Amino acid sequence: DEDDDDDNQEEEVEYEFDDEYGGDNDEYDSDMNSSDEEGEGKEKKISLDSTGSNVKSLSLEQVEKWQDVARTNLTPASLKKILFSFWAVCLTGKRKNLLEGKSEKQKIPVIAEGKVFVSIVQFCTTELPDIFDRILSIDTSVKSGSFTLPMSSSKWKHLRATVKKYLKLLSILFQDLYLSDEEMQRFLLQHVERIAPYVVCHKGFGKGFLKMLLRLWSGSSSNTIRISSFLAMRRIAMSRKFPFLELCLKGLYLTFARSTKVVTWRTIEAVTIMRNCIVELCGIDVIVTYQHAFVFLRQLAVHLRNALTAKTKDSYRKVYNWQYICCLEVWVAMICSFPNEAELLPLSYPISQIVLGTAKLVPTSRYIPLRLHCCRMATSLCASTHSYLPVPPILFEILNCSELHKPPEGGKTLQLHLDTTLSVSKASLSTKTFHSAVISDVLFQLLSFITVFSSDISFPEIVIPIITSLRLKLKDTNVIRFKKQFQLLLENILSQKKWIEDKRNKVEYGPTDIEKIKNFLLNNNNEIENSPLVKYHQTMKHIRESEKQAFLEGQGSRKDKDDGEDDDDEGDDFSDVDEDDSDDNNGFDDDEDDD
Repeated sequence: DEDDDDDNQEEEVEYEFDDEYGGDNDEYDSDMNSSDEEGEGKEKKISLDSTGSNVKSLSLEQVEKWQDVARTNLTPASLKKILFSFWAVCLTGKRKNLLEGKSEKQKIPVIAEGKVFVSIVQFCTTELPDIFDRILSIDTSVKSGSFTLPMSSSKWKHLRATVKKYLKLLSILFQDLYLSDEEMQRFLLQHVERIAPYVVCHKGFGKGFLKMLLRLWSGSSSNTIRISSFLAMRRIAMSRKFPFLELCLKGLYLTFARSTKVVTWRTIEAVTIMRNCIVELCGIDVIVTYQHAFVFLRQLAVHLRNALTAKTKDSYRKVYNWQYICCLEVWVAMICSFPNEAELLPLSYPISQIVLGTAKLVPTSRYIPLRLHCCRMATSLCASTHSYLPVPPILFEILNCSELHKPPEGGKTLQLHLDTTLSVSKASLSTKTFHSAVISDVLFQLLSFITVFSSDISFPEIVIPIITSLRLKLKDTNVIRFKKQFQLLLENILSQKKWIEDKRNKVEYGPTDIEKIKNFLLNNNNEIENSPLVKYHQTMKHIRESEKQAFLEGQGSRKDKDDGEDDDDEGDDFSDVDEDDSDDNNGFDDDEDDD
């Protein structure tokens, strides 16, 4: 039972949602399981007239004859024969027990040849929607870009029952889609996208198809199937925004939260695609997006507030896990994707506060990777909203942690991939791999943050605290390799500072001319791209992408031993951190490593 499976999944999820969605998402599940006002969801049987009741076996010649008649001289009888042949397809194999009705009195036709099966499925999925359009005198094809609902046609009442039977048969065929090969899955998903305007005319079937599409979207191992499932859901949502846009948005987000309990180098690409799908759906209607984003962000803020006040392992665990971080990344990506939408702009402040609060919640060395995730999100918010967030103090706090000032111990370990890591074990804190990965990432994030303001007229003043801190780090660092990295970053910052000062000295307006200050270097994109800091950032970005690609290729040739897999949020018991790493209020009990 699909409903039981969904309930079991809900119980396994540690990530909780507010009661405004019915506690444990009961309201969403009831919306998806409820039938519409027309009563389509109540139908349990499929019955076809005795057309072809004397047919014991369907031959290819007979099926093609029916199809030719449907193409040239369409009549209710010819259309009924097409549905009869499709009914035979749905009865093949295990689908037989899903149908009830006249099966005892009616001789069920047998499809003995694979060619007959392929011919029927291909005709129904490629030509039958066009036949429906021709009857209703509308165009609902994907290429047309039209979202005209079939129910708006005056002829819909004559075709409604036929479409309803076809959708029921298709839903039965779709239930076995998980057992099909990838090509068959992709083919039927494209068909669902094509007939989305007909699906939404029957709310009961629409909700059923959404549930099946969500299962494929989150459970498929193929990114092609995942994208095809999303395209079908997006067209359903765009064909009839109410109630399907809200159902799609809730369903995608809740399914995404359930699917991100573990993020490894194997799953990070799928997680990224799923996040991008949610962000794209958010752009359909920003008003609806704001309403739901506000509720979900409020729940994230509640978890963070509880962790700050309770200071218990359980409260910390609800924040420092992959589900929380991935959900937070969804809303950061949404703000960054639609920075000019006035309806979504008020959400940037609570998002930034949650991000910074999460980064400061447990300021210990073991959770440096998680804090770096938060700093990366904060930098993205700065770039999209043109606001300043205090990211450098967090980065320098990481650089000043005691573990990075101690000589590395132990032999060589596997390369640390910070994108799939939230915390490391105490033993890993003293390794050379950890030191190198953290310092390199901190310096690159610092460079990325400064580059956001590289064309700002106030850049020379913004970087003064950063320059001072970097000079202090140069004096404290004894490792030559790290010292060179600090020195190179400092030199590029100073070069950019001088470059901006030279440009600023040529302007003829003062600090009171706000509009002219905002337009400083606005139309000089070529000069900005050739400025010292921007060129250095592009070079370092290319180097890091090459290193990341080499890492993923190396991991693909060995078994999954990525640190992030063992370091997922559920395996993290928030073991004790030495009191010298944290204040007394952040101490935990010592237990096993989480690396």
